[in-house]
Amino acid sequence: TPAMKALRRAFPEAHICALANELMQQIAPPGTLIDSLILFDETEPESATALSHVKLVRQLRRRKFDLAVNLRWNSERSGILGLLSGARYRVSCVRGTSSYLYNIRVPHPGKDYHEIDRNLDIVRALGIPVEDKTSFVHRTEDELKQAQEFLQVHGLQKGNTVGIHPGASGRNKAWMPERFLEVARRLIEKHRVRILLTWGKGEKILVDKIAAKLGPEAIVSDETRTIGSLAALIECCDLYISNCTGPMNVAMAVQTPTVAILGSTHPEEWAPRGEIHRTVASLLRLESYTDEEQVQALEVISVDAVWSVVERRWREIKSRREGQLTATVP
Repeated sequence: TPAMKALRRAFPEAHICALANELMQQIAPPGTLIDSLILFDETEPESATALSHVKLVRQLRRRKFDLAVNLRWNSERSGILGLLSGARYRVSCVRGTSSYLYNIRVPHPGKDYHEIDRNLDIVRALGIPVEDKTSFVHRTEDELKQAQEFLQVHGLQKGNTVGIHPGASGRNKAWMPERFLEVARRLIEKHRVRILLTWGKGEKILVDKIAAKLGPEAIVSDETRTIGSLAALIECCDLYISNCTGPMNVAMAVQTPTVAILGSTHPEEWAPRGEIHRTVASLLRLESYTDEEQVQALEVISVDAVWSVVERRWREIKSRREGQLTATVP
């Protein structure tokens, strides 16, 4: 989304169309950073057929695009779709034999380069200056209202709420639940905070078990129905603790200070960006990981290692808020 924001600012009168799956309808629906959306989910079986691609290419060509910007730089299929769209100008980051797909090419920077910077380099290749690197996620008025109502019902308030998301896309990406539990317990006992546990598909049992052991100071969020509703809840937190997963990126987009726990994920490429965020990275660094090594990378991250970062960040947040309150008292 930082790259999409830069394109919108550079071409305010252009019609910008996104080719993406239905999640884009929630993250940046038409009327925000884009004007229209072509839905195409490559993970769906019907999208894998030759006929579905022929239909998609015809739809793209009818739009008569001038410019195709491929932010899925590592997908040759995306590059081919850009070429077949008929767009006069085609830009992306290139490596290997993919350079024939583009007439504006960004050299591949190699490893240890953040994905946000990689996307912004693609935009810069068009001569567009980039001043804002922050992410974006759309929240409707109803989603913001529902989040406020949830906080009021459960007695949560800004200034004393820490969000925790212990789940991840898979077991190999998730820090151990009992360690999240211990960090939450220390926050409650030492700083008297309240804990908001967020969860996604298949994670309800996980958060319920953690909440039961923490007692009344832990609240389990409602089921996440949209990205905007999750974003509105995270925005109400003072601090968010998460694995390297979707909600971590949502927290980054709503500017909630985040402590991210990264095992086999390289922080140089995927850690939350911005001075308000912190990352606890595994000491086990490999070029590639087996499933067992991914678990080991998380196991070597101790409770004390995460706690030292979390507590220091919490004290910084509280100190800054108290200083602001003092400065505004007549």
